[in-house]
Amino acid sequence: MNKIYRWAIGSVLSKPAPERVPRTGEKAAEVDCYVMYIRAKDDAWNILAESIDSTGVKGRQWSDDGYTEESHVDFVDIDKANIEITHFYKTYDIQYFSLKDYLLKGVFPYYQLTIQFNKAAQVFYNRKELTRSERMATLELILEKTIDDREFGVTVYGLSSLLHSQRWYYHPDRKRNTNYNELLLESLVESGDLEKDNDVYRLSRHALVSLSQHEQEDRKHKETLRQSKAMTKLTFALIFVGLIQAYITFTKG
Repeated sequence: MNKIYRWAIGSVLSKPAPERVPRTGEKAAEVDCYVMYIRAKDDAWNILAESIDSTGVKGRQWSDDGYTEESHVDFVDIDKANIEITHFYKTYDIQYFSLKDYLLKGVFPYYQLTIQFNKAAQVFYNRKELTRSERMATLELILEKTIDDREFGVTVYGLSSLLHSQRWYYHPDRKRNTNYNELLLESLVESGDLEKDNDVYRLSRHALVSLSQHEQEDRKHKETLRQSKAMTKLTFALIFVGLIQAYITFTKG
């Protein structure tokens, strides 16, 4: 085994985990320790690593009573074995399945930086107001999902995830948004656009009629706006022409 891999093992074992690792509360926020398991590829042996020396790793081998038997594995055998490392970092459990994986992502604080980035992103996300989806926009979303999967169904919480990603769950306004989504889905059931089975909402055939009517009304509305804008421009043009004619008449007079 090369020196870099030996150093990696020593680095992991320098922060051994206690018998019980706190995963909740204030104590969990201070946790920063490791557990390393080394297992033969044919499962002939399996040890919980505890310390490293010049020839290999000492630890406790698995038996019927748990990891109780003292054992020593040479570096030559470790090179051929499966390694599993768990980093208990605050309330997170970060796993590596090889020494190479640990060197690439563990020595450089890849996961720790990812965790901090996600926390910062959540803070900024919480400052935003959760936008409310309108009835037809929600119906169109469910239609697209149903086209991909004929058995598609959505719950109130599932709709929130579709609209806002998983971050909505930690948003301070999530309760109000969930209540709104429930009212929205229930209104679509009342209009016959959705069918409700327990807490799951599925698209009904009537939804296509509603969406078609909505598209027609939307086109008419856009056409009306376009005509209104055109008439406004024409009116200003006529006024402008009238003013020019009045000016010409005035100057000639």
